[in-house]
Amino acid sequence: MIYDGKLQGLAYPIAECYGKPHYMAHYKGKKPTPASVDRYSLDDDAVCICCGTRATNAHHTPPKGIKRVFDLRTEQGSFLLRPALLAVCGSGTTGCHGKIHKGLLKVQWIWDHEGFQRGWWTGSLPDSYEIHSPDLYSCGFWRITDREGNVVREVRV
Repeated sequence: MIYDGKLQGLAYPIAECYGKPHYMAHYKGKKPTPASVDRYSLDDDAVCICCGTRATNAHHTPPKGIKRVFDLRTEQGSFLLRPALLAVCGSGTTGCHGKIHKGLLKVQWIWDHEGFQRGWWTGSLPDSYEIHSPDLYSCGFWRITDREGNVVREVRV
């Protein structure tokens, strides 16, 4: 089902984060292009996905330096996906945002059931839900772990 050609050279946990729901941030504009990845806003009263304090920035997961857009090719068609945006405190070098970039915190998307994962990769979920839709939280959640793999927080909006 998920083979190297679908992953386009990315590790599965990285490819899995493209197109998933945002957390208290959003892109400006609907069209997923490499340039559009730089245009985003924090939601009003956004808090950090990792620690819950006031958010000052948004983290792209996966980081936009890995691949700005990902072309999910499925039996249902092709879906051009951007990284999910997660509200965080700090900058890319400070606060929780810095901890993510330094590898002290890890953010990953977790499906509630294997059927949802299969639906994503075969195209039935992206065909049924808008990309980055908050409705995807009915199928999974964001898990934040520390360097040792301990769960710091799980977020489902």
